[in-house]
Amino acid sequence: MKNRKHTHTAFVLMLALVWAALCPLIFAKEVESPFERPKVVEAPKQNTTPAPNPLDHMEFDGYMSMQGKTMISLYDRKERRSYWVELNTKNQEGFEVSNFQQGGGNGDSVLLRHGGKSKSIQLKNSDILTLATPAAPTNSNANSNRKTPARASANNNIAKESDEEVRERMKRVAEEIRRRRAMRRSLVDGKENQDSSK
Repeated sequence: MKNRKHTHTAFVLMLALVWAALCPLIFAKEVESPFERPKVVEAPKQNTTPAPNPLDHMEFDGYMSMQGKTMISLYDRKERRSYWVELNTKNQEGFEVSNFQQGGGNGDSVLLRHGGKSKSIQLKNSDILTLATPAAPTNSNANSNRKTPARASANNNIAKESDEEVRERMKRVAEEIRRRRAMRRSLVDGKENQDSSK
């Protein structure tokens, strides 16, 4: 019985020592060492860069007016995506176009709104290229009456062919088409039979 009492007392004493050793580690602040430089507490940095504005990447590509509705074409350069937005109506992505001004000194422009921000956008300038036109033929009347020898002989061969010859040629073409269709059917049927036997 004494052994049990001593064992119990030793166990309680051991628990108290472990608790005393762990308490400062668990509950206490970090102990500052006299050999380290003092720590400077910095204020948390505020994000000074503004949030990205989706309007910065938008281009006014064009417009279309039909039956009293005006649709504005917008292009997002960042996402490489186009949007059609009806004038004075918000689309699914949250873009709204208003103040559409045609012509004027600066060209066509719109006021684009998104997420409480707005931006005036000019119609994108398109590069208009003029293609070189082929030179007009001279003496067109003289050239139109003259035929090349190859064309003249081909036209003569057609004229010489009789109705019977044309019918015979068409009959041979029809027979060739039937023959090729039959070959194709036999190939398809052969493949189906092979697939079904596997």
